[in-house]
Amino acid sequence: MIAGLPIDRGPLAGWVTLDALAADRFDLAEAYFVAAERGDPGLDRRGQGAYFIGAIAYYLAATVAVSQLRHGTTPDITWNKFAVTPAVGGAMDLRFRLAEDAGTTPRPIGEVLETAMVPLIGRVKLATRLAEPAQWRLVADGLAAAFLHAGTALACPERAQALAMAAVRDPRFKPFNGHTGFHRLSETEVFLKRGGCCRYYTCEAGSYCATCILRSPEDQLLQLQRQIDAARP
Repeated sequence: MIAGLPIDRGPLAGWVTLDALAADRFDLAEAYFVAAERGDPGLDRRGQGAYFIGAIAYYLAATVAVSQLRHGTTPDITWNKFAVTPAVGGAMDLRFRLAEDAGTTPRPIGEVLETAMVPLIGRVKLATRLAEPAQWRLVADGLAAAFLHAGTALACPERAQALAMAAVRDPRFKPFNGHTGFHRLSETEVFLKRGGCCRYYTCEAGSYCATCILRSPEDQLLQLQRQIDAARP
């Protein structure tokens, strides 16, 4: 995998598969919710669910992105072939593992992500009241962000972005989103254009993210440019 991503491949013994996470090991999700609110005081319950779903979707999609960009194949990340475990940094610090016997699949990327996420989406809805359509918008954002970052790391950004756009624009599957995409400010400055909302604005110090779907496209570009200008020496 890409250096820095908390994803590896190996046996799943002692790890929590996605189907278990959605069933009898949902305590890991509940601990994540608590830690999310502790990190961003006041974050509402739906926001806690949004943070969690966004993280799971991102790392699932990152696993697909790296495989696609390096080998041109999609790993079979079904709910019992991908697992999580807490790491040393606390409840929000998770490690992810693809089963060592996971094969590849010819299925479209959107379908693979949908199959993997369906059990968890329903459980998070019950626990947090975050609606399923809102969660699928976050899955689309996580998918696009993962491909954007993987493409940058592997020096093939255009190919990565094209794969992401094909997936989030495929209306056959639940990660379909007509708003998720990319803002290209220059040849080297490309940013995620969100189609969903993480609800960061609900916490005490919160606001809309720079490219939040709740901002107009013009305001998103303005906010991005301000952040870029502020970061320059």
